[in-house]
This record gives sequence, C-alpha cells and structure tokens, in this order.
Amino acid sequence: MNSSIQIVKAAIPAGWKRNLRALFFSPMRTLDLVTNYLYDMKRYLKYSSTLQFFDSETQLRSWIDADAHKLEKGLALAAPRPGFGKGVAERLVREIDLYRANHGMSLSLETAVSVLDSYMTFTCGCDIEYAPLFSDINRLTREIELDKQRAGCDTIVKSEWLNSAQQDLSGFFRSRRSVRDFANQQVDPQSLLKAVEMAMYTPTVCNRQAIKAHAFTRPESVAKVLQCQSGNGGFGDKVPAAIVITVDRQSFFTSGERNQCWIDGGLFSMSLIYALHSLGLGTCCLNWSVTKDQDQSLRSIIEVEESDAVIMMIAVGHLKDTFKVAKSARKPVEEFISFENIKKP
Repeated sequence: MNSSIQIVKAAIPAGWKRNLRALFFSPMRTLDLVTNYLYDMKRYLKYSSTLQFFDSETQLRSWIDADAHKLEKGLALAAPRPGFGKGVAERLVREIDLYRANHGMSLSLETAVSVLDSYMTFTCGCDIEYAPLFSDINRLTREIELDKQRAGCDTIVKSEWLNSAQQDLSGFFRSRRSVRDFANQQVDPQSLLKAVEMAMYTPTVCNRQAIKAHAFTRPESVAKVLQCQSGNGGFGDKVPAAIVITVDRQSFFTSGERNQCWIDGGLFSMSLIYALHSLGLGTCCLNWSVTKDQDQSLRSIIEVEESDAVIMMIAVGHLKDTFKVAKSARKPVEEFISFENIKKP
C-alpha cells in the first residue's frame, strides 16, 4: 500500500501537490478565494462585450470610440499606409448608424464622424477611391453637425512641445506623500473638478475613457464611504473629502481585457493624485483590495452602476501648517528597472 502511495505522489507535479495541500489544510481560505474570483468573473462576463455585442448603449459607444481611435492612430503614423483601415471605417459607419437608430446623438458620434472625415481626406489624397464607404461618410458629415478640428491628428512643433513639457519634476514627485493628518477645512468641490479636468487626459485603452470619479465632500457622506474601507483607521473620521474611482466593464471586449479596468483606473488615479498635489491638497491612497462582501457593502451606500469595477478610494484634504507623514523609504532605483532582460534561446 505504501509503495502505491509513493508512486501516486511521485506522479503528481510539484505545483499540484502544493495546491492540493492548500486545499486540504485551508479549505475555507480556498473556498473564499474561488468565490471572490467567480464574483469578479461573473461581473465581467455579464457586462463586457466578450460574449455579447452592443447589448447596451455603453458597449456600442465604446466600440465606436475604439474604432475611431484605431483610425486616428493610423493617421498619426509618420507614413500611414495608403488604403489602410477600410474594414474598420466600414464597421464604424455601421456602428454609428446603429447608435443613432437606437440611442440618438452622442459626443462620441461627432468625434467618430470627424475621424472618418479625416480618414477620407487622407485616402483620397492617396488617389484611392472607396466609393460606397465615402458615400456613407459624406452622408454622415451632412447629417451630423461636427467640429472638424475635434478629432483626427495634430501636427506638433517640437519646440512648442518641449516648452510646455520639459520641466524638472523630481522635486514635485518626491514631495508628494500620503497625508493622514488634514486641516479642519472643507474642500471646495471646484478644486476636485479642476483636478479631474487635468487627470482626464490620462491615456486609456483605445481612448475609451470609461473612468468616473465619485466625489464626496459632505461629512456624513464621507463617513459612510470610508466605513467600507479598512485602511483609514485612526484618521478616517477627520478626512474632509473622499473620491471613489470606478471603471465601467461595459467598455471592454475580450478575455484579454479582463483586467484592463484596473490598468486604466490605476493610471487615472495616479494622475488625479498628482493633480490634487499640484493644487496644494493632500491625499492618501486607500486601496480597494477587498472581498465581494465589502464591495457589495459599498454598492449599497453609493450610486454606482452594477457594471462598474471599483478601483480605489482617495482621501483628500487641506494641509495643516505642520503635519507628520510616514517616511516610506524607497528601494534603490536598480530594483525598479532592468535593461535588455531577454531570455537566451
């Protein structure tokens, strides 16, 4: 019997052994992990376009935004290939017509038609004629009033770019710290609006812009929101404002994009934190690495779409004349970067 057991053990891969051991000794932790993964997967399958197309206005609008951006990216290349993007342009026309028939007008449609107009101008300049497609584009430009400067691509002068962008931000980045000791002063909602206006230029996948910042400045609202997050102990009751960042899963299409909401939402959140820092406000990142029960608890308190993924919270407040922050030492820069880390054949 013992020899048979040893043979079975030897046949099981090492990784499986660890998993089976964890399942045997920690069944509740395993069940909790599986339950929470299934919670996220169910939401993604239900609301994304992975298994269904154009099931909602948001899904269709996201396809329009993505296809318009595909053409924009092609036009912005140093030497666009003559005739590129015909299939994408034809699909975009169909998407626009479908959206208009079912949902009316949208800013996304104005942008998309402007992109199609730029695409047609470029393609005609290459002496290429897609008669049915161009006829549809001309029809859309007649039927939809649009700003032709809204989309397409811009030509940038290097000196102007550098004049705006070339700054030494080392001190700015080093000076941002997580603040947990705020002044007893209300945060003006207009300051939060200004910060979001800066952060909204953060890149998102195919320019889908599926992010929303939910701001709370009333003490009773802030208290309700922060009670759902377990990382603000000792200072949460003195936070003047809170922001909850969400991303709509309806804006994603494939299994490969199952984690894209956290990527887009994370990029936006960091931009927003730096924007708030530039306005003289203190912030503290409050992570949302939570179970489904905590997620549902927050959803019972604030108005968010069921399709939204909650990314994180941000505590915001004015600064005291003097205050303490954690030192939060950083590892050497060499541990943050590698060069040419290619595996050898």
